Amino acid sequence: MAEKPINLFTSKEYRFLQWLVEQPCVELNGNQVVRMSQPQLAKAYGVSATTIFHWIENLKDANCVAINNKKSGYIVTTTGHTVIAKLKELESVIEKEVLP
Repeated sequence: MAEKPINLFTSKEYRFLQWLVEQPCVELNGNQVVRMSQPQLAKAYGVSATTIFHWIENLKDANCVAINNKKSGYIVTTTGHTVIAKLKELESVIEKEVLP
């Protein structure tokens, strides 16, 4: 569990998490793994590798992302998928309130 909670709803980490889950995956040991290094993720997402490093650390602390093995990819955890689903629900509620 994270020592300090992060506000995923308004964070760039959440947007990155949404993007990460949409990337091509391979199945390894029953897990869907995004096989990209942090520099590859940074280039594909359009930010620095340092930014990706910090976002992944925050997402790991929130139990939304796990590292498959050293340098072999990232797994969006069950918690990460739940966060995405719940926040999409909230976004749809907000959109309904804003757009009559």
